[in-house]
Amino acid sequence: MILAIRFPKSAILAKNFQGGNFISGRGPKIKIYSPLNGEIIGEVFSTTKDEIHKMSVEALMYQKKWEEIGIKERTQVIFKFR
Repeated sequence: MILAIRFPKSAILAKNFQGGNFISGRGPKIKIYSPLNGEIIGEVFSTTKDEIHKMSVEALMYQKKWEEIGIKERTQVIFKFR
C-alpha cells in the first residue's frame, strides 16, 4: 500500500483549543516546518505564560466537572471518538 502525502498549498495558521474554542496565542509567531522536506507548512502564535495559566485553571475546573459525571456517561463520550 502506497500512501500519498498531501501538503497544504499555503501555510496553515494553527490555534489553541481553549474553553471550547480555537484561539490564537498572543505571543510571537512561530513557523512550522515539515520534517520531510523542510518547507513551511504552518504558523502558530506562541502561547504566553498568562494564557497557559488561564488554560490550566480552566482545565482543572473542567476536569472536576468531568469527574462528577459517572463512568458510564464518560465511557459513552469517549466511544464517540472511535
